[in-house]
Amino acid sequence: MRYSSLLFKSGIIILVLSIVSFAGLNCLTTTDSGSSGKVFNAPSNLRATVISPTLVNLTWVDNSNSEIRFEIWRNIYNENPTFTQIATLGANVISYSDTTVIEGKGYSYVVYAYNAAGNRVDATASYCVTVLWVEIATGNMYNIGRATNGTLWFWGYEYGRTGAVTIGEPYMIGTSTNWKQIVCGLNNYRVGLKTDNTLWSWWWNDYSQLGLGDSTDRSSPTKVGIDTNWSALAAGYAHTVALKTDGTLWSWGYNEYGQLGNNTYDFKTVPTQITGTTWSAIAAGAYHTVALSTTGAATTLWA
Repeated sequence: MRYSSLLFKSGIIILVLSIVSFAGLNCLTTTDSGSSGKVFNAPSNLRATVISPTLVNLTWVDNSNSEIRFEIWRNIYNENPTFTQIATLGANVISYSDTTVIEGKGYSYVVYAYNAAGNRVDATASYCVTVLWVEIATGNMYNIGRATNGTLWFWGYEYGRTGAVTIGEPYMIGTSTNWKQIVCGLNNYRVGLKTDNTLWSWWWNDYSQLGLGDSTDRSSPTKVGIDTNWSALAAGYAHTVALKTDGTLWSWGYNEYGQLGNNTYDFKTVPTQITGTTWSAIAAGAYHTVALSTTGAATTLWA
């Protein structure tokens, strides 16, 4: 976990930090309550929990007995940075359900407490994305999540050729809503499968691990060939293996240790079929590949 953003509003510093869970995105944030010099204590430990893509539950700790109301404010992250008020609640309330969220959006929440004199204490903040996760792929200090609505989301340490940036909140990759599988190679590349059984790859391509016939990087998902019968993927350090719906096995990329299984040490720039039996399952380590035959009677390993 890390602090992901530093917001300034009405002279108040709000620190935002997010926590990812597999079932959804639960976000826990704390703030410097700044109670010193304040007339009453700020609420704290605001948590935004995604119950469904259209329902976010907020809970917090009430640290004062003198507030007369709470206000809930919200913005749409990376879309509308201006916070707007969405609810006014009475005293001693410690939860709120937001039913006005839209699936696939990122929201930041703030809770303010007021006393009878009109004083407002420091706010707490929390961030969440209104999606539920069905698959998480991990790369080299980053993650890519696939949501129930078929979208892909990135967060973590993003490597670029000229530097790197830390992205603390998930952001959506492109606009496609039909992703079926995602894998991440250790050499900072990604390969994805869509519901139409097409194959896509992007990012680093030092060893032609993207399968696009060259060693040029791609900054966004790029279709690999024209085939529409891919069924499963696996990625190593810089080599990729894939199954087709007909049970054939294909590999490409880095091959210094024979991990492509083609009886050579030659790199392959495009998907190349591995001769032999019909295959049912694949897995890849950094420099080796494992495949299972459809009969279940033979497991082949090469490294």
